[in-house]
Amino acid sequence: MHPLEFAHVRKPMNELPRPVGADAPPVAAFWTIARHHFRSAPTGELGSAESSPVGAAGGESMFEVQVVAREMVKAVKPIMDRVKDGETKDQLKRASISVVLNIAEGNARKGKDRLNRFATAEGSARESVEAVWIAIGWGFVTEDEAKELLVLLDRVTAMLVRLRFPRPKVS
Repeated sequence: MHPLEFAHVRKPMNELPRPVGADAPPVAAFWTIARHHFRSAPTGELGSAESSPVGAAGGESMFEVQVVAREMVKAVKPIMDRVKDGETKDQLKRASISVVLNIAEGNARKGKDRLNRFATAEGSARESVEAVWIAIGWGFVTEDEAKELLVLLDRVTAMLVRLRFPRPKVS
């Protein structure tokens, strides 16, 4: 195990000790290793200790938008099962999966490529919203039945927008 993997440390990345001295790797290498260390995904229900950004089942951190996106995919399944139109059902399935996969891929990228993946995930989330509204409009599900999914999709979309356009830092 590389000494910078900090297998015993379960803290937010900004609280990790930075190596110093002649043997210390460049800062970028240190943070790359630290980021990799915190990529493991907890499991559990939304709001439980296991699914929170710092999960109790191992205490590992996770990208918060990824946690919400996974909950969104769980909420899509019952809605998809009620949609009788094969094309709409397939589109909802592919768009919701695209959200989660593009977030995961974007989290592993840097620079413009990272932002492009988040933009694609945002577009897929918006596409999922419209597919749900089509299902509501055609009477496959009620607005009340789709409320939880629509709230999760809205939250994922908002988080992705903020990742692409961070608030300006105030001095």
